[in-house]
Parts: sequence; C-alpha cells; structure tokens
Amino acid sequence: MCDPTLIAGAALAAGQAVSYRTQQLGAARQEDALNRGAEQTQIQMHERMTQERAQEGEKQSERVRAGMQERSRLAASSQYGNDYGRSELESFFNQSADIATLQTNAGNARKQSLLEMQGARVQTAGRVNTIQRPSALNAALQIGAAGVGAYGDSVKNNPPQLKNNPPKPKPSGPFA
Repeated sequence: MCDPTLIAGAALAAGQAVSYRTQQLGAARQEDALNRGAEQTQIQMHERMTQERAQEGEKQSERVRAGMQERSRLAASSQYGNDYGRSELESFFNQSADIATLQTNAGNARKQSLLEMQGARVQTAGRVNTIQRPSALNAALQIGAAGVGAYGDSVKNNPPQLKNNPPKPKPSGPFA
C-alpha cells in the first residue's frame, strides 16, 4: 500500500506541472492578443495612408483645374498682349508651387505614418517582452522539491524497518 505522504507529494508535483502549463498557455494567449492588436493597428494605418494618397491626388487635380480656370479667365479678359503672357506664366508658376507644396506635405504625412507604424511595432514587441513566462527550470525545481519533501515526510513518519539485521545485544559487563 502506498504511503499517504508520498501520494500527497505526487499530487503536489502534478499540481506544479499543471500550474506551469497553465502559466505557459496564459503567456501564449497574451502574446497572441498583442500580435492581433498590432496587426489591426497596421491594417488601420495602411487604410489611412491609402485615404491620404487619394486625398492628395484630389487636391492636386483641384489645383490644376483652378489654374486652368484662372488662365481661361485671363485669356478672356485680356487683349492678348504682353500682360496675358506674363499673367499666364505667373499662373503656371503658382500652380506648380502649390502642387510641389501639396506633394511635400503628402510625403511628410507618409513618413509620419510609417514612423507611427514602426513605433506601434516596437511598442508591441516591448509589451510581448514584458509577458511573464514560466521558467521550465523553476517548475522542475519546484516539482523536485515537492518530491523530496514528500519523501522526507514519508521517511520521518515511517522510519525504515531494519530487516535481516537483528539489533545488536548491548554489551554487559564492567566495561560496557
């Protein structure tokens, strides 16, 4: 029949193993959740960048149309003299400067979005690194300690019986 102390020690060791596995699964679930959140953030940022590019194209097209309307107005109101040529060149210059500014602003917005995406990745990696993961060595030591403790309790409660070694007779006599 098994010693109850050994059974309790074995149950304690099994409990430590289950605890280790539970902690391991919890850490994996936390990491998965962080990675899914980071993936959603990346998708949202890509969508935002796509919308910004579309708005940039619309603004540039709008500025080109405005320049064409300005030149049409100038052509209709002038007598096709020197003033028209100078005004037309000024209109093209202003249009080009405005489009260059729009492109610079859009490029800066893209750089900012890329930096935000990179920051989100780094932040997620940092969060993943702070997840408390169980140590296999620590779990093994706890299981071993539980087993040794149970064995020690078993020996203490049931000292080994000496077999085949009868107790030695106490010497008797004057020098005993």
